[in-house]
Amino acid sequence: MGELFGQILVVILIFVGLYVLYRKGIIRRVPLPTPFFMHWKGRRSISARFWKFGDDRVYVYYLRDGEEYTFRYDVAIKQGEVILSVRNGSRETLFKEAFTDDAKGKVTFRATNRFHEIVLSGKNGRGSVRGEFIETSS
Repeated sequence: MGELFGQILVVILIFVGLYVLYRKGIIRRVPLPTPFFMHWKGRRSISARFWKFGDDRVYVYYLRDGEEYTFRYDVAIKQGEVILSVRNGSRETLFKEAFTDDAKGKVTFRATNRFHEIVLSGKNGRGSVRGEFIETSS
C-alpha cells in the first residue's frame, strides 16, 4: 500500500511540475497537425480531397500505347500549395504545375508507354483535385 501511494505521489508531482513550467512559459503546448486525405481512384480518373496535405501520392494508370489522350483537371485550393503532375512509365514529366488558386485545364499527349502516373504533392495544402484521362483518338 505504501509503494502505491509513493507512485501516485510521484505522478502527481510530475504533473504539478509540468503545469508550473507551462504557466511560466518554459514549455508550451504545440498543436499537432491533423492531416486528412480522402481519394477515389477510377479506371482513368482520380478525385481527392485533403486538409493539411504535405505528402506525395502516386496513382498508376494503364493507357493504350500509341493512342492520344487528354488529361483534364479541376483543382480547388483553399490554402497552401498542391503540385499536380502527369508522368509516363519512363518517369518523363508530361505535365507539371503548382497550384495556389483554383484552376481548370487540360493537356493533350500521345501515350508512349502503357503505364502513366498522376502525382499529387502537397505543401500544407487544403482543397480538392479531380483529374481524368480521356481518349481523344480512336
